[in-house]
Amino acid sequence: MNKEVLFFVFICCQLQQVFNDELQICMQNNNCHECITDSTMCAWCAADNLKLSDRCQPADSEDARACPAEYSHSPKSNLVVDDKDNLNFSSANQHSIQIKPQKIKMKLRVGEQKKFHFYYKAVENFPVDLYFLLDASNTMKRVRNDISKKSKEIYDAMYNLTTDIQLGYGTFVDKHVFPFQNNMTRKCYSFKHNLNLTSQLEEFQTALNDTIFEKNYDYPESGLDGLAQVMACRERIQFRKQSRKVIILITDSHSHHAGDGHMAGIIKPYDGECYFDQDGYYTKEKEMDYPSIGMINKLAAEDQFTIIFVVTVEYRKPYQVLADAIPGALVSTYDKRTISEKLNKFYKHISNNILLDVNMLAEDKDKFEITFDPDCSTKDSCKVILEEELRINGLIKLKEYYGKDNITIPIVQKGLKEALNLEIQIISRCDCEFVNDSSYQLQSSFCNSAGDLQCGICRCNENRSGPTCACIENNSTSGLSENSTHCFSEDGVECSENGNCICGGCLCRPGFAGQYCEVRTDNCQRDDTGALCSGHGRCWNGTCECIKGSWEGDKCECSMSKELCKDDNGNVCNNRGKCKCEKCKCDPLPKWDVRDYKDKHCNLWCDDCHTQQCLALIDCVACYNQKNSSEDCQVECGDKLAIVTDIDRSVDNVCVNARVSFGCYANFSYFYNDDEQGIVLYRLSEPNCNEEYYKYGAISLLSALVVGLIIIWGLKLLTDAHDRAEYERFLRTDDDGEAVENLIYKQPTNVFRNPNFKRSFTFR
Repeated sequence: MNKEVLFFVFICCQLQQVFNDELQICMQNNNCHECITDSTMCAWCAADNLKLSDRCQPADSEDARACPAEYSHSPKSNLVVDDKDNLNFSSANQHSIQIKPQKIKMKLRVGEQKKFHFYYKAVENFPVDLYFLLDASNTMKRVRNDISKKSKEIYDAMYNLTTDIQLGYGTFVDKHVFPFQNNMTRKCYSFKHNLNLTSQLEEFQTALNDTIFEKNYDYPESGLDGLAQVMACRERIQFRKQSRKVIILITDSHSHHAGDGHMAGIIKPYDGECYFDQDGYYTKEKEMDYPSIGMINKLAAEDQFTIIFVVTVEYRKPYQVLADAIPGALVSTYDKRTISEKLNKFYKHISNNILLDVNMLAEDKDKFEITFDPDCSTKDSCKVILEEELRINGLIKLKEYYGKDNITIPIVQKGLKEALNLEIQIISRCDCEFVNDSSYQLQSSFCNSAGDLQCGICRCNENRSGPTCACIENNSTSGLSENSTHCFSEDGVECSENGNCICGGCLCRPGFAGQYCEVRTDNCQRDDTGALCSGHGRCWNGTCECIKGSWEGDKCECSMSKELCKDDNGNVCNNRGKCKCEKCKCDPLPKWDVRDYKDKHCNLWCDDCHTQQCLALIDCVACYNQKNSSEDCQVECGDKLAIVTDIDRSVDNVCVNARVSFGCYANFSYFYNDDEQGIVLYRLSEPNCNEEYYKYGAISLLSALVVGLIIIWGLKLLTDAHDRAEYERFLRTDDDGEAVENLIYKQPTNVFRNPNFKRSFTFR
């Protein structure tokens, strides 16, 4: 059997296993309601003469498709955007609209993902209500004076950003009770509202200058008391319904929080209501504890307040922790920049960024998965440009049915009151479950006139049971015997002592299943909500059997859906990775690729990487130049790198003067073959080795000169050695007195004889 056949058989087996797992999960559902609210995506068939175990099948199975259309129940999610319910963008004062549409009606089925989208358009001159909440302890006089002197500058700086601005003012010190105060004769207070929001700068300056500073005993202040009252009393302070509501809390110390009031015997929690008298003083400071962070979050979310903490450097870290717990809150410190510069920076940051929040109760939020693209649910992730529309795509999924059939989900922008409301109707009932449906039969003969035929199954009257309501409790109908032998396993124990034998079959107690109730179904791992196998699989004797092809993991907590891994072109992880738990795990890049992954979909990006890419390819080009074969250069070239002599396309990227060997350089071109995740090199020029010839000539000449100098130096050494030896021998003979004949010596006189004379003479 060849490899192709084996591979085909393997794939078929895997697909069959996936189908079997889904089938087992769907078959556990006993009615149409349970079937269509199963996250496995099952379909119910209400046709006659079907066993109960055959009615609920995986929606994409052959059995489900074989069910006649009039009896098949597998509803799909859908949405409707009604123009009558929605308004267009508008910049009208107090009637501005920046989110469109404002309402989407949706029918949502459990386990099915549904896409939706909406638009955001920032308008110019959006109203701003700016409330200053100042620590009025003695150490803050300098800051008050600075704000008072620069109030006109602050107002002008904000006016340049929006012409519709109002200013308000309040102060806080601490609760007027021991141990927070040690001098009870002094007039101290937890919070005082000094000025309603107004566009009159002179009133704001007067309120600042009239501030009376007090002294408290401990370092922490009652800033959270003041913050809670400003938000709870928004109507009395005259915050506008349509405005960007900003509270600037300025202090040089910690803030008391929930529980600190117990030191003074104040144990009643703050209830989130407004309590200040006609003079602006907080009246419940001695009766109610400081507010909790949760209460601050609740009040801020109700009217979308933006909170900015301006503190000294030493308290930045604790206030940063506090700000992180309050969505949309910011922290800054005193420095050389003025308050006006800080406000200008903060407002631009707030108005140029979208921060979306799904405003749901925790019990609801845990049941839904809602994502956005771009992901505007985290800080600084969504930039906007004034008067330009930004499309935001959403994806919603109900993970499991939890009893609610209708829910409204507001998607709000932090800092604004506007919202997109998703009005969701959970698909939880089949049409055949209602009495007025044509298939519903009261006291049906199929049910022995002892029950109603609903969605193809009998709903028996009291004291009647069985598939056709034939069983009578503690008795049997005529002609219908109770065969209890079917309830005993091989060990002879009835229903494994985990159920009761009714009408010839085991009715298992919760937590047990199987023909004899021999299987535990409640001892598997659970998710954070307590759901067995995360609601995405079957618990079978301590092991989670997940829906193959849909969920995986020890707790079936990891979705195998690839929807969130798809990019705009529909490619999963850009074809460069694997989708794991709805997140892309990108493949390692080849050694020749200098690019990097830039986003969650494994898209590649490189900032000016041409030079780096040329350098990374030089080793491969050099090897090819020497061996003239890409197959022999696997080490240098790596995988998915092709070298061709030429190609019919324009030049993409040209690498110039690549050194392919000693003294030799060549040019080549390349382009990324993203379809095959590779790269192609082509148009390799003939190497230019002129530099190599010059170098070899220079080396030869230099070598000849060096050899000549060495020979001359050697001859000189030999000559010197010979002369020295002769001189030394001469010195030795002189000392011994021995006459030595000089072989080259010639006498200075010569004797010549004339034969014509009788005597000789000497000629000198």
